[in-house]
Amino acid sequence: MPDGMLDIIGVAPTQLILGYATTHLLPMRHARLYWAVMLVICVGLLPIRGLIPAPLRILCSVTTFALPAFLYEGPIGRRLLATASVVVCMMAVEVASDALWMVLTGTPIGDYDAARANMPEFLFMHLMCWVALIAVFSALKALFGKLNSSGSGEGMLAYAGFPTVQSIFLMLMATIGL
Repeated sequence: MPDGMLDIIGVAPTQLILGYATTHLLPMRHARLYWAVMLVICVGLLPIRGLIPAPLRILCSVTTFALPAFLYEGPIGRRLLATASVVVCMMAVEVASDALWMVLTGTPIGDYDAARANMPEFLFMHLMCWVALIAVFSALKALFGKLNSSGSGEGMLAYAGFPTVQSIFLMLMATIGL
């Protein structure tokens, strides 16, 4: 199985879960635009992900994670906090999934040969990642639903800076492979 197909099997469903969660966390203007960008990145770039230079991978990640902050409706603090929360949740689940892979196989996560040699573990690890993402994003949606319905969170801008900066650092580290 080619490397690109492994990326499609493992990453495309994750990106679709991310896209769904992102477009349903807060009301979003132009959700179709966000989906179009996600699908172009997912369908157009996943098959050749290993060949894409690091700067373009970083640009795709920044676009995927930052675009919602501009498309969400509502106060900027809430939009930044929602965007940062999605990034932190995504990274936490991915770190746990990577750890699961290493426990199951004893090999690094980015080793395509190991993925081919350990296909049941590869599929199991991704299935657990998807289940965890759905659970975490469901909890995040419930939390933001409570904030939206209670009217609280209007002063979130003061608290949104730190998690926003941290999520940017997390995303950049993951994208460049640190």
